[in-house]
Amino acid sequence: MGNEKQVVIVGAGPGGLSAGIHLRKSGRDVLIIEKSHFPKKKFCGGLLTRPAMVELEYLGMETTDAELFRPIRSLIIHHKETSATIETSEPFFITDRERFDAALYQIYVQLGGRIIEDSRVRAVANDHCLLLVDGREIEFDILIGADGANSRVRKYLNPQEKSRSGFCLGKASMPDIPINPPDGLHINLNPLYRGYGWCFKVDGRCYSFGVGVENQGEKVRGAYEILCNTYGVPVQNSIGALLPFNHAAKIVAQRHIFLVGDAAGLVDPFLGEGIYQALHSGRLAAQTVIDGGSNKEYICALGDLRAIYRAGSTLQSILRYSSVRNMFYSLAIKHHGFLRFVCEEAVLKKSYHYMQVPQLYYKYRSKRSG
Repeated sequence: MGNEKQVVIVGAGPGGLSAGIHLRKSGRDVLIIEKSHFPKKKFCGGLLTRPAMVELEYLGMETTDAELFRPIRSLIIHHKETSATIETSEPFFITDRERFDAALYQIYVQLGGRIIEDSRVRAVANDHCLLLVDGREIEFDILIGADGANSRVRKYLNPQEKSRSGFCLGKASMPDIPINPPDGLHINLNPLYRGYGWCFKVDGRCYSFGVGVENQGEKVRGAYEILCNTYGVPVQNSIGALLPFNHAAKIVAQRHIFLVGDAAGLVDPFLGEGIYQALHSGRLAAQTVIDGGSNKEYICALGDLRAIYRAGSTLQSILRYSSVRNMFYSLAIKHHGFLRFVCEEAVLKKSYHYMQVPQLYYKYRSKRSG
């Protein structure tokens, strides 16, 4: 693929901007089409793991910016009437998604990237043309779909696919909450819903508060009301966002069209983490284009992300029944030291995935005995 080819990216979230920045650094002509306008609102937990921070360094973002990235080591897991507080050796980071996306956007435009804002894609007409809702036609040689859980590009590559999604519901950037929990990453494993609730509070400020659960109508609202009652938060004025819950795209690349992030369904089915997957898959898609690689090479490059997805999907299946979930969560909280080890290795660092917990257990025992 030569430099003269037009690359169009649909969606200016972390995945689309990651791809766009890497492509611009290589000198490619890039156009991003974004349905919203910057700075744009986005409801998200805003939790960043170590691999996500590494991806941001690749993009040229200043990860030592303490105002944008708040380090935190306290993870408080609640289940029924019990809880466990874990202090990790390395920090997680919390970010405000509105400011975070705006910072990525600034890097992209400073590199000369082009963008059409406030323009929604109606459909992918064919392998070389997009149709916008305002009637415009956008031609492309290479297309990257980074347009989220309701991706039009994904529907073009997977026309027979049935929709299956999860839902996040909550609030973002609250100055305080009535019951006022201590700072930390609070995870609430309520037995009445599949998924979890969270309250991320750093330096006295609640960065986000909500639930991420399987999208089953009133059950989503019910789970959110339970969380609100737990913390004494008014139920009104919540916002929500769809997630590709346990629903990876069957076709993630075909010919010169690639899916990244939520559009590819790469969100961790167990934790709902998606920012790292978006940033990483955006870089992989860009690198495939830069190298003149094939869609098969891109699919192969996604191997680690797909392994995280498969492990999370398997764990979700195991925890499908409430009795199994309750037993699993109760055991995890009781074995505090091992839980901390798993959180660090499988969640924070991603050195292992969930189905490698037996290996982690032997490593944990060896570390303790050594």
